Amino acid sequence: MRTARLEDLRGALRRRPAVRLTGLLAADVVALAQKRLAKATFKPLPPSPLDSRKVAADPVLRALLISRLNEPSLLKAVETILGRGPVAGFFGQLYRQEPGNESYLRWHGDVLDKSRLAALTITLNETPFEGGTLQIRRRGGNLLARIDNARAGDAVLFRISPTLEHRNTPVTGNAPKLTFSGWFFDIPLAEIERRIAAKAFA
Repeated sequence: MRTARLEDLRGALRRRPAVRLTGLLAADVVALAQKRLAKATFKPLPPSPLDSRKVAADPVLRALLISRLNEPSLLKAVETILGRGPVAGFFGQLYRQEPGNESYLRWHGDVLDKSRLAALTITLNETPFEGGTLQIRRRGGNLLARIDNARAGDAVLFRISPTLEHRNTPVTGNAPKLTFSGWFFDIPLAEIERRIAAKAFA
């Protein structure tokens, strides 16, 4: 991303809780992800009152996307947009939100660990989906943002704060919503993975 564009995004994120990063993933990476997701098996998350989405059992694709999101130039760009850092690592998961009210991501905050700096979600759908809107509000209060991110390869970067919560609205229509979503941290990937293995944070 060019410096002027990064500064524009930084200014936008100061004024609102989220910004869209268009074309974050290259077309060839998106196409590969869509091809693999079309054949992937999806497994339910552990039972939770907040999140009933499924995750893709494709460690190869997940590792590829994690690698792309940990490229030093991207981490530096995100650090510039956030206006804070260091942004040292990213960790994420491949999610599938089915149509209907039984598949949900309800209101919650992501401040589970001080090392989390921001959240990111990237759309990977080949077949367009309806609904599944990302909403952000003040904790228990008024709605601040509604972001429909339907184009594959585009991402939404949003702030993490004790004063903010977010959710996905139900997916409607026939197609599920497919995303790669996770968090930027102030620690490198190896340390993120070590803490996850030790169950130091979710």
